[in-house]
Amino acid sequence: MALPPAAAALADRLMAQDIWMACAGPFARLPSVGTKVYYFPKGHADQCRGAVLPVVPADTAVPCTVESVVLRYHPLSDSPYAVISLHHGEGPAQPPAAPAPAQAQFPALRYYVEHMEGTSDDRRLIVPQPCADELFYPPLLPLVPQPRGQPYPNQDMDMVTVHGEAITFKHFLQNGSNTLRSPWSNYYETKDLKMGKGKDGVVFMRCAEGPGGLLIGLRRGQPSTDLADELVSNFEAASAAAGALPSSQLVLGQVQNVPVVQVNQFTVHYYPRQGWPFVVPRFEVDDTLRFNWDQGLKVRMQVPVDNHELLASRVKAGAPSYFYGDITAVNNDGRWCQLQVNWEESSAPIPSGKVNTWQVQLLAPPLRKRKPSDALHAPSSSGTRPSRVILHDIA
Repeated sequence: MALPPAAAALADRLMAQDIWMACAGPFARLPSVGTKVYYFPKGHADQCRGAVLPVVPADTAVPCTVESVVLRYHPLSDSPYAVISLHHGEGPAQPPAAPAPAQAQFPALRYYVEHMEGTSDDRRLIVPQPCADELFYPPLLPLVPQPRGQPYPNQDMDMVTVHGEAITFKHFLQNGSNTLRSPWSNYYETKDLKMGKGKDGVVFMRCAEGPGGLLIGLRRGQPSTDLADELVSNFEAASAAAGALPSSQLVLGQVQNVPVVQVNQFTVHYYPRQGWPFVVPRFEVDDTLRFNWDQGLKVRMQVPVDNHELLASRVKAGAPSYFYGDITAVNNDGRWCQLQVNWEESSAPIPSGKVNTWQVQLLAPPLRKRKPSDALHAPSSSGTRPSRVILHDIA
C-alpha cells in the first residue's frame, strides 16, 4: 500500500527540512555540513530548563566543524530537534562529501500556524477561514443555514503527523466556523497542549495537493521542563567531549590550569523551542567582536520571515519585522549572551532580554572598534576594519 503523499514528504530531504522549520519557528537555525562553527556550552546548558546541572557550563566558544545534521521530533511532544555531529577543531582530514543537490519532488510547502487561544479549547479547534480555504481537502462543505435540531455538515479531514502516522479529524461547519472535533480531545490531551497568548500553536502544512497531502505538527510556545533529563545527559556528554570543565575545577568562572580531555567527535541535541541556537558559524561570531559594545547603544533584532508560511498566518500572529531596544548591560567576560537588552513593547511576545551580539543589528555606531586580534578567530592579516556606519548588519 502506497504511503500518503504527506508521509512520503517526511522522507524527502528538501521537504523534510521545510516541515521541520515550520514547526521550529522563525529563530531556528540549522548549520550546513562542513561549516566551521563555534559550539557554545553555556548556550547548550540554557536549553536544560528546570534542571540542576551536574557541571558549571564553561562560557567559552569551542571551534568545531559540522559533520552531520539529522532532523527528528520528540516521540511524545512532537517538538522538533536536530542531532548535530561536531568534529573538534578544523574537522577530519577528509571531510564528508556534501550531499548532491536534491531535486524537488513536491510543490513548495504552505503552512498556517493556529495559536491556541481565543475560542478553541480541549473539545474543539476553531480553524480560521484562510487556513481552511488554502490547505484543507476535500473542498469545504457549502455554508448553508441548518434547520434547527439538524446536525451540522461534517466531513472527514485526513492528516499525517510529523511521525508519519495517519489521523482523521471530524471537520464541522458550525455557525459558519471551521471546527475540528473527534479525536481532537484525545490529541489535545496526549500532546499536553497549553492554551493562551504565547502558548502552543498547531501547524497545518500542505505538502502535496489532493487527499493525503496535509500534515499536522506543533510549535511549542514556551520552553519545556519535561526534556530536562534528556538534555542534561546530552549536555554533560558534549561538554566533557568539548573540553568544558566540571564544577570542581571552576572557581568563580575562572578556568584552572588542569588537564582537559577532548575527543575528536561529539553530538549535541538542539531543540529550537528551548532557546537560542548554540552552534553558530564562526564568521558571524568573529565579525561581531570587531565592535566595542557599550550600554546605551540602540539595536534591533530581525524577525526572519518564512515564505512558506501563509500571509494570513503571519498577519494574525502580529509579529513585527524587527524588535527594537537599548543595550543596558554588557558582559565582556563571557562569550554567550553578552548583551542585556531592554526591548520596546510589541504586540507579539518579545524575545529574551539576554541576546548574543551576532543576533542584533546596530542602529548607532559604536564608540570604538576592537583590535582584530581580539576576535576568537583572527581576521586576515591585512588588518582591515569596517568603516563607521549608521546601520551595520551583523545578524
